[in-house]
Amino acid sequence: MKTSFSKLMPFLFALLISAAFMGGCAPAKPMDIMDKPVNASSREQVRAAIVTAAGELEWDYKDISSDTAELTLNNRNHLVVVHVKYSASSYSIIRQKAERTGGEGSINNRYVNNWMRYLDKRIRLYL
Repeated sequence: MKTSFSKLMPFLFALLISAAFMGGCAPAKPMDIMDKPVNASSREQVRAAIVTAAGELEWDYKDISSDTAELTLNNRNHLVVVHVKYSASSYSIIRQKAERTGGEGSINNRYVNNWMRYLDKRIRLYL
């Protein structure tokens, strides 16, 4: 019995490693960051945090309504546009567009998702 199990061990080990590798290399899906609660005294305080965070991370900021901002990031050969909808109690970062601006190939969602997470963390830093 021991010999048959020992013969299976390399196979089981290889199967386990390949399953872990395949799961870690799966392409990332596009994400939005929705309804993040904040403890702010006003919508203007949330807007100020978004403006400051965007500037520090080199996102271009533009107001598109009284409660929504459009942020654009040109990073290497990626163009990312998000809308940040905000109030005194919450904000959401909603992906509008992500595309490659130079060369061939598809957009790397993992990069885009990370840039959005960094933006989220930086906004929360100022609230």
